[in-house]
Amino acid sequence: MATLSALQVYSQPQISLSKLRTRSRALELSSSRVLSQGQAQLLSRAAGRETYRSSSRTRQVTKDEMAGEYEEVFADVSEHLTDLFTYKAVRTVLHQLSEMDPNKYKWLYQFTTEHRPSDSYNYCKTLFKANRELADRVLVTRLNLMSKWLQKLDHSSLLMHVSDNNLQVMRDQLNETVNFVFTAKPRPDLNE
Repeated sequence: MATLSALQVYSQPQISLSKLRTRSRALELSSSRVLSQGQAQLLSRAAGRETYRSSSRTRQVTKDEMAGEYEEVFADVSEHLTDLFTYKAVRTVLHQLSEMDPNKYKWLYQFTTEHRPSDSYNYCKTLFKANRELADRVLVTRLNLMSKWLQKLDHSSLLMHVSDNNLQVMRDQLNETVNFVFTAKPRPDLNE
């Protein structure tokens, strides 16, 4: 079945809802073109998506165009945490090997320069093929680091850290805006 792009739909103002449904079930609404209220409703009904009205009635934003949703799963966060703990585990194992076995340290260091530990799955898979002993060590270290972190994790302090960071960004932005306003406008000289 041929897919009907959003651009093709925009260029056909007299298309009916039934024609849209028969032409395509997967309609992409990924244009920045401002649609009339009728066009947006027609497109959103055809795609089976909800629409939200903005303050003006001429612009509608589809739910799929928004950056994130509240029902979002956090699998990507888990993946990033796994990558981070793999990186920390490799650093820890390298530090241990530098003190205990310089030859293995050199080998693992060279391996790590050729393969990125930030892509944890592929790094560990490749490391297992090359040196199972070091791969086991990295995996055990990664698991131990993660469990220690989870035990020490204080949810409220983490939330407070993010909140403080957001506040600092907004404060800095406000200061830059205020400084720009004061430097852009010449001040009247009070001595004159």
